[in-house]
Amino acid sequence: MHLFCQVGVNDAYSYLDFYPAQQADGTISAPVLFKNIQRTWDERQSLNKIKVSNSFSEAVAGALDWEYYFGQAKTQYLENSNENVDVVLFGHTHVPIYQELGDGQYYLNTGTWVDHNTDSPEAARTFAVITTGKKDTTALYSYGEDGAVKDVSVLFSKKAE
Repeated sequence: MHLFCQVGVNDAYSYLDFYPAQQADGTISAPVLFKNIQRTWDERQSLNKIKVSNSFSEAVAGALDWEYYFGQAKTQYLENSNENVDVVLFGHTHVPIYQELGDGQYYLNTGTWVDHNTDSPEAARTFAVITTGKKDTTALYSYGEDGAVKDVSVLFSKKAE
């Protein structure tokens, strides 16, 4: 099995660190985490080894739509003939998704594993499990209030197009 996993930020930030605001020089930019992101977009894509470039405006417009992330997973890895990836694992969106594309390919979004999803209580504390062996398997699970672990793959399964 070949896996691509989008790794998140591993430092402490507040929303003010990445929320765009007018800076002292009159430009609009996030003050810390994504400072001048629109001006450095091409450089960031290169540094992050993005396989198929996209525009800053496309990425910003898609940031609130799970289908955009799935589309990027397909474009960058699952349907990219230069790649050999079976599973794309993404997270931090608070929207768990389980998609089986056929031919042993999967797109998984872990949703949120550290908190209660107030917008969607059934999507609280979700995480992915990928098992490799004679037969590779993937699943999404959720921690229950009572500490039980439940397979919620079917609950968050989306039909791949």
